[in-house]
Amino acid sequence: ARDRMRARRISQTDVVLQALPHLTCNVDVVFGAEDALYRSQLGSVEKLLRVAPGFRELRMISDAGHWVQYEEPERCNTELVRLLGRG
Repeated sequence: ARDRMRARRISQTDVVLQALPHLTCNVDVVFGAEDALYRSQLGSVEKLLRVAPGFRELRMISDAGHWVQYEEPERCNTELVRLLGRG
């Protein structure tokens, strides 16, 4: 009822995949390994992210889903600090 993106339409598109090759920054990703929105594609996530020229690392956090930052805040923050500290 509180979903601001009706029917989560954007999650059904490839808009992020289309944007990745054009990024000019480093790309590190923290992802919940139990993300229900992308469960069927979790095995392909890193391969797809590699189209970004600055892709460096994908970190999957077990026992967390789409809202990994709320479900596993300490683990998520630890990864974010580590990744951001790499420069």
